[in-house]
Amino acid sequence: MSDRPTFDDIQQEQQDFIGPPESAQGPKMARALTEADEVNADTLVTLSIIRRALKAGLPVDPQYLPERIVEIIEAKSAGSNMPVVDGRSHYQIDDVVQALDLLNRSLK
Repeated sequence: MSDRPTFDDIQQEQQDFIGPPESAQGPKMARALTEADEVNADTLVTLSIIRRALKAGLPVDPQYLPERIVEIIEAKSAGSNMPVVDGRSHYQIDDVVQALDLLNRSLK
């Protein structure tokens, strides 16, 4: 007889196979976002909105801005000359950039 496995041996081996051993650790949990992570996320979202507004040649719609940015603009009362588009007030891009700058400075 030969030492080579038969087809039945291979099938039995496949049926008996239970997979690789599981690690002793459980799955890793994602870490909680830090304040810096949240500010960075707000910055990316805001920059995307500013870019879209610049391409369209329109002011920034506050409904799409992160709450922190809107709060900073409203606290500064920078929205005094807010343009109205489709019956709703919008922010000037300059006001949004200034609010973004203030938000990022608060991190340091």
